[in-house]
Amino acid sequence: MGKIRVLSTQLANQIAAGEVVDRPFSVVKELVENSLDAGATHIHVEVKKGGMNLLKVRDDGAGIPSDEIILALNRHSTSKVYDLEDLNSIRTLGFRGEALSSIASVSQLTLISRHSESAWLAKSEGCDTNVSLRPAAHPKGTTVEVRELFYNTPARRKFLRSEATEYNNISSCIKRLALSRFDVKFALTNNDRLRLNLDAASCYLNELERLRVICGNTFVDNAIYLDNQSAKLRVKGWISSPTFSRGQPDLQYLYVNGRYVKDKTISYAIRQAYQDVLYKGRHPAFVLYLETDLKDVDVNVHPTKHEVRFRDSKIIHRFVYTAINSAIAKEYLKNDNFRDTEVNHVSGHQLKKGNMSTGEMFPSHRFFQRADRNIGGQKSEIVALKSGSAEFSNDQKISNIADTDGCEPIPPLGFAVAQLRYAYILAENSTGLVVVDSHAAHERIIYEELKRTYEEQGLVSQPLLVPQGVLVSETEADLGERLKEELKKLGLIFDRTSSESLLVREIPAILRGSDTEQLLRDILADVIQNDISNRISSEIHLILATMACHGSVRANRKLTLSEMNALLRQMEETERINQCNHGRPTWTEFPIEDIDKYFMRGR
Repeated sequence: MGKIRVLSTQLANQIAAGEVVDRPFSVVKELVENSLDAGATHIHVEVKKGGMNLLKVRDDGAGIPSDEIILALNRHSTSKVYDLEDLNSIRTLGFRGEALSSIASVSQLTLISRHSESAWLAKSEGCDTNVSLRPAAHPKGTTVEVRELFYNTPARRKFLRSEATEYNNISSCIKRLALSRFDVKFALTNNDRLRLNLDAASCYLNELERLRVICGNTFVDNAIYLDNQSAKLRVKGWISSPTFSRGQPDLQYLYVNGRYVKDKTISYAIRQAYQDVLYKGRHPAFVLYLETDLKDVDVNVHPTKHEVRFRDSKIIHRFVYTAINSAIAKEYLKNDNFRDTEVNHVSGHQLKKGNMSTGEMFPSHRFFQRADRNIGGQKSEIVALKSGSAEFSNDQKISNIADTDGCEPIPPLGFAVAQLRYAYILAENSTGLVVVDSHAAHERIIYEELKRTYEEQGLVSQPLLVPQGVLVSETEADLGERLKEELKKLGLIFDRTSSESLLVREIPAILRGSDTEQLLRDILADVIQNDISNRISSEIHLILATMACHGSVRANRKLTLSEMNALLRQMEETERINQCNHGRPTWTEFPIEDIDKYFMRGR
């Protein structure tokens, strides 16, 4: 082993560049973030040969004073933080002062900037630590030109991808930054061809236009906008309706205080919010902005600043989960006629939304019966369809669209007209034909009722006849001991019997018969990985979903018109009715205009 030596400035910069600048898009990210920090309102990025030949970023920001330009190219020189207090409440995207020096050490860099009356040009090459400075012509703002990236580090250049791949990474980087600042105009040129031109957004409609360009029309057409705020937290943005999902998590943008990040706590909360409305193996799409106190989040935990650490991740998890779960629950029956109507009229009776019982809907005949179910020793009343036939009472004369006189509002899902193959309800509403999967819809109705009943009655624990011993690592045992009181509130009671073993004495009553050892192991693994666990709740919901599936009306069963209409009315009052518990759709609609077009009517 050789002697310990102090590295040269050039070598130290190149080593630092390995962390900050690993690909051409990293250069673009650092330079554009500097432009945004400088207050730029117009940023133009020019790329040639995938960024390996040329990367140029031009902005109209504040510029750099002439006496600070050379200093800006030195390592750890910045105008964004001055002391530890600034580091604890970082407002800017950049703060370390490493970007320009790292980029200059592995490329041929030219910087032109105008702060006040005159512009100055600084030029630096990777092998030369001397920087030349001379006057230049330039409007207010800064232009950074990076040529021959990694020309003096052949090993790094050898690991670059194809020109197309590197350009796509740069394009994705610009899009991420463009979603963080709707008030800034972005332009991207590739090989002298304008590929992206995003005007600054001055209103919500302009923001949607930018969203369409970056995320696609389908996402915007199926997006749910949310804006939730508490004392110190705010989350806003767009999440995809459960009917729109992706095979890969490739359309997910998360910003914390304006910074694009990937955070496991928030990702876990989002997955949980979608867990019983999204089909297995599918991923939600979202563009979300979380705002929190600067002192409650640490952004200085990763070289590329893509990760953050929250002071209290449980509060963040709970807040994000609640906001998204609530937004999904409210976006049921995505029908403009339904969403805009504050009251529904069913068969001549005016019924207030959210306060409607089966008896009120059908006063003379019970199309639904209350079935007592036992949930872990707790009684629950679940709505179930009766197998017998029924008819509307004499004062409920409207049973189809033709019977309406034009004054009575038609329910969103309309009125049943037939049953197809004893599985699908065909209904007519004001806009066309509605097709309902009766089993899937009834399954969701029962599931939501089961969840509501379970939440109202609370958790009941059940002692094990023979306590279950679980062998774990010492780390897991220490974690279990810290979580002991918290898990006790959830019905899971255990003791630590040695340095590497736990003894489970009681479990939630509804989970009797489940694998106790695996449940405890999964909870500890979740907390280690995500800092939080919702395993017990997930297991309980899984059991409730199974009960709902087996308790709902089955396919191949003939339903009367009255029963079908009763199911439609219940659907209109049930949250998350668009999907069953497994994420499959429960209903769809065929507008009369599309049907006419198919049969070429009116031509």
